[in-house]
Amino acid sequence: MLFQINWTIFPDKRQQCFTVFSAMTPEDDEVDSGPNVNIIGRWHNMGRASGTCICESSSHEHVLSFITNWSTMCDIEVIPVVEDASARAMLSGMLERLAAAQAGGH
Repeated sequence: MLFQINWTIFPDKRQQCFTVFSAMTPEDDEVDSGPNVNIIGRWHNMGRASGTCICESSSHEHVLSFITNWSTMCDIEVIPVVEDASARAMLSGMLERLAAAQAGGH
């Protein structure tokens, strides 16, 4: 499953968060996210002390465990997301069900 993680660092925690994050290595990132969360990409809005991450995991519990590491310094939102192919399949199925319901109602 894919997840979008959006964060904004609390104003009074910016220096602490900047200090911790800037000292991290790629190996630290792997420990931070854990063995069950694969970080696909992370993008930072430096001017707003915020950003977004796309990650993959088999379970939302693993993602929640990962973000808990940062929850004292950031407001964090986790949103399940899908790629184009999955979105198209879901929309096609929804449209087929709607068409069938409309046809049956006439």
